[in-house]
Amino acid sequence: MGVELARFNINATDDNLRLTDLYVSTTGASTVNLSNRLSDIQLMDGTTVLANGIVVNGGATIAFEGMNSLGIVTTAGNSKTLSIKANVNS
Repeated sequence: MGVELARFNINATDDNLRLTDLYVSTTGASTVNLSNRLSDIQLMDGTTVLANGIVVNGGATIAFEGMNSLGIVTTAGNSKTLSIKANVNS
């Protein structure tokens, strides 16, 4: 798999957390069309692929939708580290 684009924690502070959809957007004055630059986009939990991403919103957003009926569950008082990886096209 390609390069790691982002790494972040999701935290379940008081209750269990269920993540079923995730959207990641670019920001800045010169937004790049991600559909031209990225392929094989994946949401990862360590080495486990949780979902495949697609580029939406005119190329400014990566969407991970409908991960499954259960989603990614983090129990109350715990956190989970996730990452986004993709192949970067030249």
